[in-house]
Amino acid sequence: MRVTILFPNFVKQDKTMVRSITIVISNNTTKVAQYCYGSGGPRDQGYAILEFLRNRNLKKFKLKVDALGIIDSADNKKCVGILDDIYDGKVLVVKLDTDFIQDDIFCDWGYIIDLTRGTFKITNGGDKTYRLDALPTLDEFTDEWW
Repeated sequence: MRVTILFPNFVKQDKTMVRSITIVISNNTTKVAQYCYGSGGPRDQGYAILEFLRNRNLKKFKLKVDALGIIDSADNKKCVGILDDIYDGKVLVVKLDTDFIQDDIFCDWGYIIDLTRGTFKITNGGDKTYRLDALPTLDEFTDEWW
């Protein structure tokens, strides 16, 4: 008798099962470390972050990030929209979840915006770093990550 057990979430990852973290660093200090469960891959979260970086005034964003308060607990359940909410002044305090990016088993993707160094890094076992002043177009990003 032959038994076959399929684990579809491991064979083909469902985008709703993708865990990621978005980190924003300013003045060499981690100011945002937002865990995200669902839609965390480059086709969703990565694309949204790139679109945000390409279409916002990053000097204004840095001022907003620098003004953020850090607390032990916060109800920041938003994934993709967290950067927009910070930019628009809707989020004034954040909870840092910095350890998650080091979890090789559960953290599928990491997105690190380093305003100090002027870089946007995507990590998932291998790293790809873009300069903020030379980001790929959305079409180039789509071609690279699809």
